[in-house]
Amino acid sequence: MDLVPRRRFGRTDLLVPVIPVGTQAFSNVFKEITDDEALELVQHAVDIGLSHFDCSMCYGDSMRRLALALLEEVVHREDLILTGRVCCHGRDPWLYSAARVQATVEAQLELLGISQFDAMLVHDPQDFEAVMAPGGVLDGLKALKQRGLIAAMGLGMGPIENHLRAIEENRIDCLLFFAEYSLLGWQNAEPLLSAAAAKDVGVMNGWSILRGLLTGDEMDRAAARGNATGWTDQIARAKEILAWCRHRGVHLLALALQLCLREQRIAANPIAPQTIDEMDMLVWAINQKLPEGVFEEFAGQFYGDG
Repeated sequence: MDLVPRRRFGRTDLLVPVIPVGTQAFSNVFKEITDDEALELVQHAVDIGLSHFDCSMCYGDSMRRLALALLEEVVHREDLILTGRVCCHGRDPWLYSAARVQATVEAQLELLGISQFDAMLVHDPQDFEAVMAPGGVLDGLKALKQRGLIAAMGLGMGPIENHLRAIEENRIDCLLFFAEYSLLGWQNAEPLLSAAAAKDVGVMNGWSILRGLLTGDEMDRAAARGNATGWTDQIARAKEILAWCRHRGVHLLALALQLCLREQRIAANPIAPQTIDEMDMLVWAINQKLPEGVFEEFAGQFYGDG
């Protein structure tokens, strides 16, 4: 466990592992796995220090399996950090009502057999105005926080401008953003990271390895396993970076993860490893000694500056 650093997650005061486990790993989204295999993944994650599970009812059967791990005492609630989601995939006003938000979180707590989530995030809403509106999603999360059913609240979504608005209005404690901080580019994330740091909002960086493209695996296979086969531009760019890493004698996964870990304003980088070997590889990658100056060399090669 000493091999996985922890960082303070903003005003939540949680100390989270720098790599949380995205529960898509055992949801059958990427491949079919059994309940027993899922329980092995959960137990191994905790054993090696990856004890933060970022879970969602949107992720297939994963929450039931996490509940099974708790029920069978494969892991214990006090050893875990659990962040969950309120899924808002649609424009039906009911999806964004405070009452619905409270009901769905209560149902998730009952399923998991726990009394509180460490944080609850709004998951990919299609109507952000309804999230922010009086009587909407954030009001529902605020009520849950006041009741002690969640310890913190935030957003889990892509558009940076939405995060910035919620930070400016002091509506969130934490956030998860996607695909804006990786070897394929990080400059666009600066306004969000600065704003979050100023308001002590905890930050998780989603897709730090671009759904597996930056693992060092053969690129077409990685794209297929991560459901990223339509990402033509990203795959082409990742292939160039992989070739550079091989020429430089650097493992792509180590470079990708340690780039993100260099940014202290990012507390955690959720990843969904599908096997025990992949979990172990993540821990290996964040602890590899990289050549002095390699990040400056990389930036000069691909972005024209050091």
